[in-house]
Amino acid sequence: MRRQFPRFCNLRANQIFLSTMNRILLFFLLLTAGLSVTAQTDTSSLATAIRQVIAGKSAHVGVAITAPDGRELLTINGKDHYPMMSVFKFPLAVYVLHKVEAGELSLDHVYAFRRASLAVTFSPMRDDHKGKDFKLILREILAYTVSKSDNNGCDFLFQLIGGPEKVNSYIHSLGILDIQIASVEGQMAKSKEAVYGNWVTPSAANRLLQVVFEKHVLAPDNEKLLWSMMLMTNVTIKDRLCGPLPAGTVVAHKTGTGATYEGHLNPAINDIGWIVLPDGRRFILSVLVTDTREEDAVNARIIAEIAKAAWDYFNGASPVKQ
Repeated sequence: MRRQFPRFCNLRANQIFLSTMNRILLFFLLLTAGLSVTAQTDTSSLATAIRQVIAGKSAHVGVAITAPDGRELLTINGKDHYPMMSVFKFPLAVYVLHKVEAGELSLDHVYAFRRASLAVTFSPMRDDHKGKDFKLILREILAYTVSKSDNNGCDFLFQLIGGPEKVNSYIHSLGILDIQIASVEGQMAKSKEAVYGNWVTPSAANRLLQVVFEKHVLAPDNEKLLWSMMLMTNVTIKDRLCGPLPAGTVVAHKTGTGATYEGHLNPAINDIGWIVLPDGRRFILSVLVTDTREEDAVNARIIAEIAKAAWDYFNGASPVKQ
């Protein structure tokens, strides 16, 4: 025979249970609130450190930092438009690899170049083949374009895939809308308007890096290939994001560098990329500097000091200069 408990016992038990659960809920709410305040304080200290770097500089600086957990941690002028310069070679490479995966291109296909027909511009690809015509496979052209920021390689790839509007549409299809790719290197060399017409916001630059290397829009082999090419940027660019970090730090990044107008105004000194911390976590940092009247070394140091502040923050050190 089932034992029947008095109804007042069930009621008392429910009251005790509800009281206990309310206390537990209140505890976790208070704990969460405390964590939120701490995170906000830490972020404020990082923002202060970055503003110390920017203060007094004759330049418009945009910053976006994405934490290892994928959160957009901090932005400064994060929605402003910044000329990309060679940063746009990163989305170009993503689209080229997309076309490879679609079967429309092959990384092993051979292309012939007449050296005399190549533009006299920043072009390690051209300089490495002095006085002679040459052939390269697509994989090599892509490496010159990403790792060494080759302008001739860049414009060849744009011609190969049908123009900048193709890349622009593809990147928009990934959900990255605050970016415009409208001109090639040859056009930017002739037109200040074309330079400013290729723009991105710092926040969008971070999201694109996140989509490519965390959402995995490319097949694993091609993602790994692109990552390795961005690591090789360190061979040619040893300052900016890489400058202040400990030797051996993994930085997969893409730089962009403008030419000075009117003897003093530079439209772009940029660096965007992934930085891997000693414990294996990694974060995204984009620093875009436009309309700067500072010397190139000062512009590079702005980026480097912001990278160091972010590095210190994620490693638990105070990013604020005392």
